[in-house]
Amino acid sequence: MQEPVTLCDDAGPIAKVAFDKFYDKVPSMLHSFYPLHTVTVTNKDPYFVTHTIKSLLRKRNKLMHKSRVAEAQSLTKRIRESIAIQAKVTFSSSRRGSKELWEKVRQVTGKNKTSSRPMPVTVQQLNRHFSAISTDPYYLPPPTKATVTHLHCTTTLLKTVPSVP
Repeated sequence: MQEPVTLCDDAGPIAKVAFDKFYDKVPSMLHSFYPLHTVTVTNKDPYFVTHTIKSLLRKRNKLMHKSRVAEAQSLTKRIRESIAIQAKVTFSSSRRGSKELWEKVRQVTGKNKTSSRPMPVTVQQLNRHFSAISTDPYYLPPPTKATVTHLHCTTTLLKTVPSVP
C-alpha cells in the first residue's frame, strides 16, 4: 500500500521530501491514464495528415484487422471530419480565385506553375533535325525488275493453238 503524501506549511526538508514523492508518482500515473506513443508525419504524407489523423488511421486499421468493423466505421467518420477541417484550415485564409489560393493548390497537388516561354528551337530547325534522323545516307534504291509484257505472250500463245471447227 502506498503512503499518503502530506504537505506542511514550513518550506523545510519535509516539504522537499513530499515534493520529491509527488514527482516520483505523477509520471507513472500519467503514463497509466495517457500512454505515450509515437507518430511520425513525413513530407511524403498528404498535406492533410496530422499526427492526430495518422494515429486515428492506425487505430482504424487495427480495428479492421480485428474484424471490429462497426468501431472502425465510426472512426472513419471522425477521420473524414478531421480531414475536412484540415482542408478548410489550409485553404480558408486565401480568397477564392486568388493567386495565393492557386499557389496553395499547386503546392498541395505537387504541380509546378507552368510558364509559356518561347521555344529555343524554330520550326525549320525541327524539320531539319527530323529529316536528318529519318533518312539513311547509305540507302540504295533496289534494282529495277525485268518484267515480261503479257501482250506478247498471249499473241504467241494464240498462234500455236489450233483452231476449233
